[in-house]
Amino acid sequence: MSWLTTIRRMALILITVGLSIVHTGCVQVGPTAEPVTIAFACSQEEEEYYTALLETFNKEHRHITVEFVRFPQFRWPEADVFEISPFARRFMDQNEVGVLDLRPYLEHDDAFAKEDFDPKLFDMFTNEDGEVWAVPYTIEVNVMYYNRDLFDEYAAAYPQTDWTWDDFMRAGQALYDPYNGVFGYVPDPDHNDALALVYQNGGRIFDDWATPTRTTFDDLATIEAMDWYAKLMFEYEAMATPPQAREAFGITGYVRTGVKQGRIGMWPAGISDRGGRTEDERWSFEWGIVPLPRGKEPAAFAFTSGLVVSSETENPDACWKWIDFMTRQVPLYGMPVRKSLLESKTFEDEVGQDVAAVARASVEHALLFSPAGWDIYGTFQIFGEAVEKIASGRVSAQEAMEWAQATSQYK
Repeated sequence: MSWLTTIRRMALILITVGLSIVHTGCVQVGPTAEPVTIAFACSQEEEEYYTALLETFNKEHRHITVEFVRFPQFRWPEADVFEISPFARRFMDQNEVGVLDLRPYLEHDDAFAKEDFDPKLFDMFTNEDGEVWAVPYTIEVNVMYYNRDLFDEYAAAYPQTDWTWDDFMRAGQALYDPYNGVFGYVPDPDHNDALALVYQNGGRIFDDWATPTRTTFDDLATIEAMDWYAKLMFEYEAMATPPQAREAFGITGYVRTGVKQGRIGMWPAGISDRGGRTEDERWSFEWGIVPLPRGKEPAAFAFTSGLVVSSETENPDACWKWIDFMTRQVPLYGMPVRKSLLESKTFEDEVGQDVAAVARASVEHALLFSPAGWDIYGTFQIFGEAVEKIASGRVSAQEAMEWAQATSQYK
């Protein structure tokens, strides 16, 4: 899935998941002087995870009952609290979906410890007038997975946390066996890998990542990165060409197919994917995980999600207690947003030492997709077309990227 597609999916997730609002579970607590109930929207697959957390939450907040509701189709959830992408705010405004400004809580609740968050995460959920309409909840960052069994079969050294472009190239070469349909690396059909290479090389495709106004496809460092991308296929024999990948694994979904068949050595994916957790079946081989290889500088692309409080809620204080609690738990998907939790043994015990180490290393250099770039992000399609021209072997990197810049409406 391309980053642009992922952006759109995350932005619309609240109106495309589920069929109707269904009350699916309610944890009752003992009678208190002032009992309150809040509704929290989550998907059916997440219910078990959140139900397990409620016992801990109610030890401190016995007067608060948290009731689960599912996301409706084509409507916003009738819930007091729900998770959302920063890109969804524009759709909420268009549909007059109101959420609370959480600044009063952030300014007066010292126990929340806002300094435990990276400030750029709050930037994703802060309007131009300073309204903080959501609290950061998770981060999803791109990492590199590898098939340990396949590396063992070809007597190749495993990728390491501090590996470089040259290390990546040598690993790809060691597992390059097209006659047996085995490749150390297969190009991402959505071109996320090429985009990462650009920024790892110090290049850029926008004038400013956080607030882009124009494209810079013909940046010299960008062209240099794309030239190296082409050499991985046509000169170094470290990566399959798209035709080779389609021949080996099928026309569509060839990366996923090759991974499941155990014939691809390395592939990039979100940190939530580990072991095939986000797919319909788990990987049947021993796997490893490392950050994306480092070029002139490290870079990995990331998304964040946040928790909002509906302006229709009758119990905003209880909602805030639930949000505060949630940010202190290891999330089901993605990584924690609190720095203290990310560095904790609790997180390490939950996900494993290798995953925790990669998460910590990757988030430090994560490039967050900003809602400020919604319109200009559409030019990713032009970037993808340029990468396909390069991968065809018929045009040079310079020719392809100069074509992309000339084609862009934001040049």
